[in-house]
Formats: sequence, C-alpha cells, structure tokens
Amino acid sequence: MWALGLFISTTAGPQLQSHSKPFLIGAEWQDNASQAVKDLFWETGCNFARLTGGGFGWISESHKHALKELDDHGVRVLLQLGSHYPDGKYFDFKDAYFVDQNGKTGIPSKQSWAVEYDGSAWPQYSYASERFKSALESDFTAYFKALGPLTNVEAVMVHNEPGFHWLDKRIFDYNPASIERFRDWLPIQYGNIAALNGAWGSSFPSFSSVEPPHTVPTVQGLAPWMDWRRSNMEVIGDFLDWERVITRKLYPSLPVTTNLSGPIDNWYPFRLGDNYRFSRSMDIASIDIYPGSEWTTRYIPAYSMDMTRGAANGKPVYVAECESYAPEHFPQLSDEQRAARLASDLWTYIGHGANGVLVWTLNGQDGFKLTKGEYNARIRTLRDIAHTSKMLDLGAFAKPARKVAVVIDPASYLMVGAKEGLREWAGRMSRIALCLYGALVDAHIEADVISADMLRHSGVANRYKALVFAGVTTMDRSLAASITAFAHSGGLVVSDSSIATFDERGKACAKQPGFGLDRLFNAKQPLKGKTHLIEPNDKFWAAETGDPDLSVAMANWLKLDAGISPDLNIHGDGIQDTSKLIDPKGNVLQVITCPQNKAEPEKPNQSITVDLPKLTGRTESFLVAPRTTSEDMALTGPILISTPKLTVTNLESHAVVLTARDHPPLIATECRRSWPHDSLVTVEVTVYNPSPRLLEGSLELTEPAGWKRALTTNISLPAFGTKTFTATVTSGRPTLRAVLYAAMFYNGKSIESIPFDVTVR
Repeated sequence: MWALGLFISTTAGPQLQSHSKPFLIGAEWQDNASQAVKDLFWETGCNFARLTGGGFGWISESHKHALKELDDHGVRVLLQLGSHYPDGKYFDFKDAYFVDQNGKTGIPSKQSWAVEYDGSAWPQYSYASERFKSALESDFTAYFKALGPLTNVEAVMVHNEPGFHWLDKRIFDYNPASIERFRDWLPIQYGNIAALNGAWGSSFPSFSSVEPPHTVPTVQGLAPWMDWRRSNMEVIGDFLDWERVITRKLYPSLPVTTNLSGPIDNWYPFRLGDNYRFSRSMDIASIDIYPGSEWTTRYIPAYSMDMTRGAANGKPVYVAECESYAPEHFPQLSDEQRAARLASDLWTYIGHGANGVLVWTLNGQDGFKLTKGEYNARIRTLRDIAHTSKMLDLGAFAKPARKVAVVIDPASYLMVGAKEGLREWAGRMSRIALCLYGALVDAHIEADVISADMLRHSGVANRYKALVFAGVTTMDRSLAASITAFAHSGGLVVSDSSIATFDERGKACAKQPGFGLDRLFNAKQPLKGKTHLIEPNDKFWAAETGDPDLSVAMANWLKLDAGISPDLNIHGDGIQDTSKLIDPKGNVLQVITCPQNKAEPEKPNQSITVDLPKLTGRTESFLVAPRTTSEDMALTGPILISTPKLTVTNLESHAVVLTARDHPPLIATECRRSWPHDSLVTVEVTVYNPSPRLLEGSLELTEPAGWKRALTTNISLPAFGTKTFTATVTSGRPTLRAVLYAAMFYNGKSIESIPFDVTVR
C-alpha cells in the first residue's frame, strides 16, 4: 500500500481568511480494534470519532488510551457518558429502578450487566431518582479526573437516546419519585384540585392523592394521559439539564449534547419523546438516523435532519449515529450498492446542515460494522467524503434561512394512538408528516421541521413565510392565536384536515377546526395571506412513494401565496433530495441525492439536468464527486462545468455542485484504474484556482518511501486559472492500492484531493 501526496504552499498573494470550524466526519471508535481496522480509519482521513459508555472506572483507562491515540492522528472526539447503561454496582439501587404501569421492575442480569425488562435492557433507572443522579455525579467526576485534560474532545454527550424505550407492554415510568414529580407539577398546570377534577372527570381530594393513569389510553380518558406524558417529558428534560450542569462545572467551555433516538422517538404508542424539550439546554442538537428499516421511507434522512435543525433552534447539529449498511442487514444489496446508499445518506445530512456526522460503527456492533479489517466500498465512500469535505472547506458553509416550516405536535401522537390502536397510529402519524414534507422535497423546496410548542414563543413564526401543519390534532388558545396572527400578518398556512379537532386535554372541539381556526380556513378571502386545508386521499397516505399531485399543488400555493420558488431548478426522472449551502464569501454548494426506499435494491441510474446558480461577478461551477470516465480510467475531484446547465446521466447516489466566486484551490486527478506489473503509469493532476487572486506556490507529487519523487514544480495560477501537471510512476509491487493525496497549505490549512485506488495486475 502506498500513497501519492500533493502539497501546495502559498508563497505570494493575499491569504484567504477562514475562521470556521472544520466539518467533522468519522465513526464510532473501539479502542480494542485490530491494527488493520485502525490503519483503514487513518487512511480515510476522518477527523471525528465517538467514544461510548464513559463515566465509570472500568472504562477510564481504555478511553484515556483511545483519546491519546486519536489525538496523535488529529482526530476530534465526541465523548459519550453512559448514564443510560451504568455498571453493575447500580444493581443495588433497587429503589431507583424504572417501574411499569403494573408496578413491576426489571431483573438485574450479569450477562448484559443491565436491569432487563422482558429481555430489553434499556432504559433501566428512573430519571426522577435523586439517588441515581447522586451516584452518577460521583462516578462522572472521578472518571473525568482520571482522563485528565480533554484536549481533543469536541463535545460531551451526556446521555444516549433519552426517553422510554419500552415496547408495547410498558408505559412511562411509575417509580415513586416520578409520581411525586407529577404531583408537584400538576398545581402549576391547574392551580387547584377542582380544576384538575373538572378536566379529568375525577374526584381526587388533593394533588398529593392524585394517581397517574395506568391502563392503556382511550379517547374518553385522554386528559390524564396528556398530562402524564408531559410530566414525564419534563422529568427527562430536567435530568438532561442536570447532566449538562455537572459536566459544565468540570469543563466550563466544553459543549454538551445528547443524541435523540429518532424523529419524535415515536415508533411505539407510548415510546414518545420530545426532541425539542430534550435539546433545549444542549449546546448541540444530535440525532440517530437509521434509514432502511420497515418503519422508514425515502424521506427519513432529510426529514430527520430538518427536524433536528428545528430542535436545535439555531445551534449546531450532529448526526451522532447513522446507518453503516453492513451486509448482515442489507444482504440483497451489493457492496457497491451499499456504498451508494451510504454516500446518498451522508451527503443528505451534509446538505441539510449537519456540522458533524458519525457512522455507527467502525468495527463494533454486529450488523452495524463498516469493516472487519477489510477494505471495502463503504470505507472508500467514507474516505472520499472525508477528503472532499476538506477540499471544499465544508465547515465554512451553512444553511441559508428556510422560508417554510413543517409543524408537528408530539402530543398529537398520543391522541391518535388512543384512537386507533397500539402500533398503526405511529405509522399513520408519520405518514401525515412525511407526506406533507415529501411533497416539499419533491417540489425541491427546503423546510425546517419544528414543534407546535415553538410557535408559542415570540418571533419563531416570523422566521417563515409559510407554515405547513402535519397532524396537529390537539390545540389550545395560545397556539391558535399564534397561527391566526401569522396568517393575518400575510403568512401562508397549510394543514391536513385533522388540525384542531381536540383540545389539549383530549376533548373534541365543538367546531372543527376548533379555537376559531374554522373561521381562518373556511373564509374565502380572509387575510393578506392564504390558507389551504388538505383532505387526505389514498395517495396522501402513501408517503413511501409520494403524492405528485400534492407536490404540484404545494408548489403552486407557495409560489402564488407566499412568493416561494424551488431552491434548486432541477429536472429529471426519479426522486431527488435537493439542498443548498452558502459560505460568507458567497460560494454556493448544491447537494443532490437519490434517497432510496427502505431496504430495496437500488434503481437504475437517474438522469437529471440542473440550472446553475447565477451570482454577481465572475464565478466558476464544478461538479465535485468521484466518477469514472471509462472502464479503465478514473477521475476524482472536481470537473469544471462550462455550460449554464449541468446534465448528469448516471446519477446513482449523489451529485455535488460548487459555484465559486472566491474559494480555495481545488485539485482533480486522473489515472488508469489498474495496470500491469512494472509498467509506466501516467497520473494527471489538475489544479483549479476559483478565486479572484493570484495563486503562487509549489506542487509536489510524493511517491512511497524508497521511491523517487515523481514531480516537484512551482506553480503560478492567475485568478480563476487552471493548469494540469503530468507525472509518470513505475509500479514495483505485485498488489497495490494507491491513495493520492493533494494537500494545500493555504491560510494554515491543508486541502487534500479525493483519493483513488489503483490495482496492479
């Protein structure tokens, strides 16, 4: 194995200034990984890794060693505390166990070192238990002290996937401490016990005697359930707030996050979370995204990202876990198809504003491994994106403000669940949101996904020109007033017809939509803005395939009533997710991906045509994606686009288009993919200078140790100049995988080309 390296050092001309953090990309890291696995990770050029399960004495030495090894290779770390899965000494804290609605707790198991409930070991301990929290604080303090300075820790994840990971049989947490928190919370909501009894239809003599509901919710008995759910969400939120406080006491400047376990965490009727509440005190909002399961659709990667950006409310966003497409879970896909699926997902996360992405896992959990030590197409994909992100300076790019928000309401999921049964409701509610969101995706209009609760806060609605309500069945006066005020100010309001059918306690509204919204939607010309109420049909519920008619209608409403046009003009077959990023200098990055449906095999290559952005001043556009020019030749890096439209006829996973007005240099390479042993091989290296300033420096093509340097030359490129250099190398090994690196020392940074593999026959 050998590497070719290109180095450009600036010797003249003004420096480009960039103060942004680098884009972070990597995988979950196992300290006991084989050397072969570690060598592959170093080869990828990734700069981010996640260490899991921290906080306890048994892991501190392993984490200390891993932090040192990763730091030696320039890798930043997301350090996760294991409060969701503490060690076996916590078995003695029986009064801190979760309690189910039947009064039962789990059974400690030394096989899993967890408290197991019907074979499930997560969660184990009550978020409301002060004894549990006190023990965690002691362990976390000792653990951090053992680690010493966290020089390469980018952020601490204080908890893993907060929420109630029960299956059908378990409902929330009935630990006495949780019930006591509920009783303390109720007076804040009702003021006096008579008001509570009136809402619940109960006869409790005092708040201290209130008992939370235990039986499965019904429509008739929803009021206590709605309150019980909200109380449980506050208990979890307060627990996360507490974890942030104790971490920041030890490391005041270290950012804190928790990874959310999915959009609204709604896979089962009572496994309901509140991602907006859980992210409120975090410095970074993080999410786990696993497309390809039976519960997901092609819109899940983008939807999950936009929901997390909504929860972040302007803060950075990490994808803390995402699908690695291991063969065990995707046997119907070839190695190249799995790599294409991974590339589509990763670029979707990037395009929708992720500041960091971690694949789960590098070599850890069975069924979720990128590698067992072998080089494969998915490792190549991770390597390609890691190098591309550096060359593009992705950390400097950010999402422009969105003009549309899809509004969801976690409380409404419980409402529909009680009405329609244990499992189907979760899918039905997701289909409402995904159909409306998917209609926007298909119209190439980007949107945030926000919580209905956020609209109660002053100014949030004013960020947008249009609000699209998805399954917001419950309503209250303050939320209805916010919606009405938004419409009266000229905003466009779109909703499915389930909006405001119940109040916040589950009582059906006399008029539907209730709370005065019937006047808003039923008026012919009510306001400066417009309103549209959608009646679902069969296609509406088919979120897996989308509803073309709804997409066209949505695009027309947004254009005519809100002045919103597609973010990207794109034409072609199939479904493409489109997203846009910009940097402070006005460079535009357009990301186009081909999201796949569930675990189905890939569809044939798509053909698309893209209109390039029209910016003021001189610009150049590039297609930045690995591609093969013929069966035997490989071209990696940017391709200069000389026409106002880009046509891609073999779009398999993604296309990235950079329109540059002032951007650091780009480097492309072209070489035969394989050659006979001991033959001469020609490598072409093209350097682009897409900026209005002169680029002067030196270019070096460095061969493996013991070989002669193939190319050393000074270069001088004018503004928006291009030059190609040629080097000839001789292969002297029976097998060879060549990785070409191009590094540009420019403003103290290096930019590497996208590597390629060459095989000796």
